[in-house]
Amino acid sequence: MLKRSLGVIAVLVVATVLVVGGVVAVDRLSTDDTESVVIERPELGMATVVRTDLVERETFEGTLRFGDSVLVTAQIAGTVTGVASEESTIGRGDFLVEVDGAPVIVFIGQRPMWRPLVNGVEDGEDVRQLEANLQELGYAPDDDEAFTPDDVFDEATSDMISDWRADLGLSDETFVELGRIVYIGQPARVGEVLVEIGASIGPGVPIVGLTGTSREVGLSLPVDRQDLVSVGDQVEVTLPTDEVVTGTVASIGRSVLSIGGPGGERVIEVIIDISGSASDFEFDESPVDVELETDRASGVLAVPVNALLALSNGGYALQKEQNGQATLVAIEIGTFVGGLVEVTGDISEGDTVLVPK
Repeated sequence: MLKRSLGVIAVLVVATVLVVGGVVAVDRLSTDDTESVVIERPELGMATVVRTDLVERETFEGTLRFGDSVLVTAQIAGTVTGVASEESTIGRGDFLVEVDGAPVIVFIGQRPMWRPLVNGVEDGEDVRQLEANLQELGYAPDDDEAFTPDDVFDEATSDMISDWRADLGLSDETFVELGRIVYIGQPARVGEVLVEIGASIGPGVPIVGLTGTSREVGLSLPVDRQDLVSVGDQVEVTLPTDEVVTGTVASIGRSVLSIGGPGGERVIEVIIDISGSASDFEFDESPVDVELETDRASGVLAVPVNALLALSNGGYALQKEQNGQATLVAIEIGTFVGGLVEVTGDISEGDTVLVPK
């Protein structure tokens, strides 16, 4: 019984080599040693030897999300009487939250508001930042076309504040109380509202969670694969709609994180910018596939994989067609990608080779 089984295996191995070579095709294999193996010559087609780049890629799972998350907390006490809508975009001069019927307004700047601003305060960068925002909103003195924001709280500053407050429906006094303005670095999206109308708040209470206005992909890449990416690399991202877009590696984390707690997989965070895509994404916090390049053979000669002939003494060959004649040419093989294989030997770009159909 053992001898019978080995005979069947031997036939299978021979058949496999023939199929890989593309020379013959097995029509039927019998488990009975007394029956013959029926072999038919396949119909042949032709393919052209091309010069191309063969790129190997590996797929990793990432998360499509909005970037630059920021938590905004209250600096003013009172009852919430209004709040910006989730998913809305806010920028300079926009309303963020209303406390005791008075709005808290968004300005653009890097320095947080840390003190009330009133005539007589010490000079400071926060005064310059306030004046710059009021100027951008059109509150620069009408009689001074050359107005330039500075660190000094002076009469011009007072006049701009008074006009701005009046337009907000506040008293036209010439000061800004602590908490009336929230500074953010750039226009942002309201990702999450953390307070309800009617709630009592005070300094330090979370109000809203802000995000960037453009989407990015976050990728937790195993530490031992970090050599696959560099800042500026172009990568392919497949969205939940199966649309494929191009992303750019924006940053690579310097800290090693552990997924699943101590002893879990060690990863680094890679941020991929996809804001340059023209697509109008409708998803947030959704899984996406990220393809990273793992190997590249540039400018190599390639043929379809099924053009290869497996030689009985080892190695591979191609049947090169020339003037109606097929010549067997020994070759060496390299990278396999997408049905193509890299080949070297007595073969040139533009040559024609025979391929089983």
